[in-house]
Amino acid sequence: MKKFLCSLFIIFVLWFGIDRIGGAGMQWVVWHTNEHFTKKICKIVSSVDADILLLGTSRCENHYVPSIIRDSTGLSVYNAGISCSASIFFHYSTLSHVLRYHTPKVVVLDTGESEFAATDYNLSMLNYYAPHIGRCAAADSIFQWAGMLNRNRFSHLYRYHSLSNMAIARLFMPENKREDNGYTPIDQPPSYPDNHGALQESRPRDEQKIATFRRFISLCRQHHIRLVLSISPSYYHISPHYYDVLRAIAEEEHLPLFDYDTPDLYIDHPEYFYNNSHLWEQGARLFSQQFAHDLKNYLSH
Repeated sequence: MKKFLCSLFIIFVLWFGIDRIGGAGMQWVVWHTNEHFTKKICKIVSSVDADILLLGTSRCENHYVPSIIRDSTGLSVYNAGISCSASIFFHYSTLSHVLRYHTPKVVVLDTGESEFAATDYNLSMLNYYAPHIGRCAAADSIFQWAGMLNRNRFSHLYRYHSLSNMAIARLFMPENKREDNGYTPIDQPPSYPDNHGALQESRPRDEQKIATFRRFISLCRQHHIRLVLSISPSYYHISPHYYDVLRAIAEEEHLPLFDYDTPDLYIDHPEYFYNNSHLWEQGARLFSQQFAHDLKNYLSH
């Protein structure tokens, strides 16, 4: 029995050493890789200092051109949109990390019906913040709620399980020179969307998502940040009540809602779109000009 316990102790010590050494090695990789998402998260948790912070998923990352918004408003801009992060839980984590060291004047949340829809939670993108657990208690609370905190605290190496291959593979690759303060342009497609797809209908809402959205709003108010909600264009036909939940919350919370996903704006211009959900670079620049104009007018009042 004594021999067994001794062997067990040695195995645990070896495992602990490997875990901590491996975790330290992966931490170095995370802070030096040019893998797009990993590098952008490192920027978010450490050095964003812009006056205007743009948050959202790929529709934010690919639709809002910071240099155009900056030239119109006279304020510095960073696009913190992350592809596939269509979750208010992720956006709350992003804002919490930035507020740990910097307070922007304006936060723009590119949002939509998916923020509140009762669907299976896709929390996998939260793993991009796992290497930074312990930096921000508010962001860690999302991991706690999702039941993902303890395992990431226990094993330092486990924190990197979802991004290690990509981060290592791109460690010595050149960085993306086309990026504009977090904005990533989409190249012109070989063909434009030729139909509007299925009619987008409103879906049952998720109360946990709505509660987190209200926490997000409260966080902005606590730091005296002007919060702007925005719906960027898509090439879908949407039902008249598709954004009713978002509109109701915006009205109740007295928040501006810039809705560009309307029939009289972009729906008749397939040449602006890469696919039904995303504008390619030309469309993004045209949209950013309109958004910058509207934002400047709002901020001037």
